[in-house]
Amino acid sequence: MISSASKSIPSKIKLSYFPFHGRVEPIRMLLLHKGVEFEDDHVDLMGWIGGSELKQEAEYGQLPILEYGEKKYVQSVAIMRFLARQFGYYPLDDFEKQYEVDNVMDSFSDYNFGLIKAYTATEVKAKNEGLKSFFSTHSMTFFKSWDTRIKENGTGYAVGDSWTAADFSILAITHTMYTHSHWNHMYDNLLDSYTTLKDYTETRIADFGDKLSSRPEIPVNFIFQKKVEYFPEEDKQE
Repeated sequence: MISSASKSIPSKIKLSYFPFHGRVEPIRMLLLHKGVEFEDDHVDLMGWIGGSELKQEAEYGQLPILEYGEKKYVQSVAIMRFLARQFGYYPLDDFEKQYEVDNVMDSFSDYNFGLIKAYTATEVKAKNEGLKSFFSTHSMTFFKSWDTRIKENGTGYAVGDSWTAADFSILAITHTMYTHSHWNHMYDNLLDSYTTLKDYTETRIADFGDKLSSRPEIPVNFIFQKKVEYFPEEDKQE
């Protein structure tokens, strides 16, 4: 059973994060799907790096920060779970389904962590190997898992028979990242190999109407703020 823990929606909901999709994309998608009015506060990255007042006040010195009424909340997964419970996207009375939802929410972070190799590598060849791995074998591992999950669940949703936080976590990748103009060419139509996941993505995204397409385009994350390309490698002279 999916039920809401919320009695009333506060007049002030403000989500502060950098002008990227990043780790808060599932949160933004949840709020948009619910039709909740919120301030999508895009924090200037350079000001943050320079030690802005917001950074000094932030718990752990990190974003995102959710202002929900008079309280502030931090940590993206904790915020996601909090809002999912508030708005009926979390199975409050079923421990098994709670585990399944949490499983998928955690997989969102694990998927994005796959870019670290390309980001931290010092050699161009290693950076390119990291990118190739991310957009092929790494993505295949997660796409296959989600495809199987949705197929076996048999309801058109990731967990149970209605929207949960798990769906937003998957769609933040199979829609937002996969179709982004900076990224889609790198996937080389990979999603076509996972027909259940592809059909699920198209069906669930249609539920949003124009709420997603009408948003201004912003980069996926801070690592690649322009079109993703392989780095040029110098030809070795014999």
